[in-house]
Amino acid sequence: MVFPNYLKTIQDEKDRLVVMTILESMNNVLKNCKGDALKEPGRLDEICKAIRNVLQKKTTCQDPENEETESDEEQEVGGERFCGDYSEQFNFTNICHRPEQPRNL
Repeated sequence: MVFPNYLKTIQDEKDRLVVMTILESMNNVLKNCKGDALKEPGRLDEICKAIRNVLQKKTTCQDPENEETESDEEQEVGGERFCGDYSEQFNFTNICHRPEQPRNL
């Protein structure tokens, strides 16, 4: 499956457009393959971690040190657009949300 490459690219790629394209492709694979895309043990956790990293601006393409030409304001607007557009477009919240397990009393 393509997920290992997708997940590594999301974390390590410096070009924001490449990461945005990977997120879009990953979303399409998940929509088309549904549960089959998540059969690999640990895959769901890996995807959730990658999405959390994007939303928390912890990926290489979101590191301010990699931004050479943009002003601080452009970086902030671009970062907000990056996270906002993709978190809304991709319904990863439903995939990554885990209901609390009932406690035995």
